[in-house]
Amino acid sequence: MWVKFKDRLKSTVSWIWQQRMYWSRVLLCWLAGTAVLIGTEPDNYDFRFVLRSKQAIREPIVIIEIPERDWRRYVGTPEVNIDSRPLKETSNFKDEYFWDTEVWTQLLNGLQKAEPKVIGVTFFFTNIKLPSEELMTEVFEKDNIVWSGDIDNSGRPILPALASSFTYNVGINRTSTDDDGITRRFTSPLIQIPHFGIQVAKMAIGDEPLEPENFWQGYQLINFRGPRGTFEKIHFQDIIEGKYKTERLKGKIVLIGATGIAGFDTQSPFGKMSLSEVHANIIDNIINNRWIEKSPLWINILSLLFLVVLLMMVALFYPQGMSLAFLLLIGTSVCAASAFFFDIYSLWIPALAPVIQLLITYVVFLSFQVTINEQKNWVLEQEKKYLEEIEQLKHNFVSLFSHDLKTPIAKIQGIVDRVLTQKDRSNIESDLIALRKSSDELHKYIQNVLNVIRVESSEFRLRKEAADINELIQNVVVQTQPLAVEKNISLETDLEPMFSVEIDTLLVQEILLNLVENGIKYTNEGGNVKISSSEVDDFVKVVIKDNGIGISPEDQKTIWGKFNRGNQSHSNIKGTGLGLYLVKFFTELHGGSVSLKSELGKGTTFILSIPVQSETNEPSLPIAFTGDQLWKN
Repeated sequence: MWVKFKDRLKSTVSWIWQQRMYWSRVLLCWLAGTAVLIGTEPDNYDFRFVLRSKQAIREPIVIIEIPERDWRRYVGTPEVNIDSRPLKETSNFKDEYFWDTEVWTQLLNGLQKAEPKVIGVTFFFTNIKLPSEELMTEVFEKDNIVWSGDIDNSGRPILPALASSFTYNVGINRTSTDDDGITRRFTSPLIQIPHFGIQVAKMAIGDEPLEPENFWQGYQLINFRGPRGTFEKIHFQDIIEGKYKTERLKGKIVLIGATGIAGFDTQSPFGKMSLSEVHANIIDNIINNRWIEKSPLWINILSLLFLVVLLMMVALFYPQGMSLAFLLLIGTSVCAASAFFFDIYSLWIPALAPVIQLLITYVVFLSFQVTINEQKNWVLEQEKKYLEEIEQLKHNFVSLFSHDLKTPIAKIQGIVDRVLTQKDRSNIESDLIALRKSSDELHKYIQNVLNVIRVESSEFRLRKEAADINELIQNVVVQTQPLAVEKNISLETDLEPMFSVEIDTLLVQEILLNLVENGIKYTNEGGNVKISSSEVDDFVKVVIKDNGIGISPEDQKTIWGKFNRGNQSHSNIKGTGLGLYLVKFFTELHGGSVSLKSELGKGTTFILSIPVQSETNEPSLPIAFTGDQLWKN
């Protein structure tokens, strides 16, 4: 067991090492994506809010707006350039600017008639003239009102003047901004007085516990429900003057705040937004516990690794266009999934790092693939040069072979023919006849070998001409008649008159000659070979039938191969094993087909079909010689 494990581990490590050029690039792209993931601002999700569809607001929250200009006109206070004061002087002053006992009494009384759940006042009133005890009890110290408190630089709470309880109707009104001045997160000061939003939420839900109870520890990413104006807004004068049907506020959360003045507006992911609207979003998040959640960093890093491996496989095994399509598909899917989970489940999955990593991976592996292709092309060019040199050597060899072997054979045949014509040849006639036959067989063998070499060496084009196939059959019969007479075999023909067809006469005659010679070779003495021709549909059909030894079913599957004569070929019957190979090759060049039917001991029938219309198939092997060039040598 341990040995098998070691062998598998060794083979795995060996395979990884062999593929190191791929894995090194995977690691590089993964590290780049991880650096982008960690280096980009992790909480900068502003663009997500802008693209997000409209969100439902489950908890009804209404904002009472007090614009600075309308307040000044309504109350009759002189215009004061508050924004010109130093920052350390403006905080309390701005809030006290909006205090008027009579106006606030009318406003709060008008709201209380509607029986809201809770009224939250975002103004921080400290240095104001307190109302009478009667008004404090009847108006300003109601149980459903939350006043805003603050903390000093030492972290100690500063209570508003209107607070009736140290912890019940007071909440610390603070919002935190990021370094770019945008409010994205909610933090609660770690003191005994809760945050303003938490205090309002507690009053709104009554006895129901907040889930989770310790959510205000640390910080939470605010899940803004929409841009400015998402929550219903009412002008303070409409409440005081009775223009708004206050019964519509029953059971709702009402927040009162200023707008249109520096210090009461802040930057949000949606742009400028009043502090009251920011608090409305915080309260909505607290009550419904729907803060923005971030996917764990380790899951994001593993996801980047999966994406880079996936795109590597696509880039290496698919064409460039398809790889680009996959890149767009994967990038779009990542962005769509990120947007979906952000919209529906408030889950923030980073999309910038995966998209950048996809682009980096595509560029890296595309350039790598281009380099590999260039190397392959260079190798192919070198191989092409080598093949051209080999082809030239092969051509030279064919020429030398043709000249050096065929010329001596021709001389031998000539001498034998001359001696045979002499009168006194009784002593050597049998030897000369045997020598003549052997030279013919050697010539045929060399001719077939040369044919195969030539048709497999370079381009070849058929030279078609109009010809009568019956005439070619008669020529073949004349050429093979001596061989048939020698074995006492009868050659019969049954030729149907036909029109001329477009064929390469030299090649077709060679086809017929090979088939007829085969019939004579493999037919016992006293047998017969019959050649018939006919026209069937659009094909000329030639049938060569013998009553020879036949071919076994096993050999019929391989008989068309090169140098294959079959297991049933008798040792005393000589041949090259190239004849049927050339027959099939030349027939298919004409767009035709050749088949056989055979049974052991009963003979063989070859069926040759050549189309009447001129139809040429491209050769499956490169051929260089024309038809008459092929046979001249």
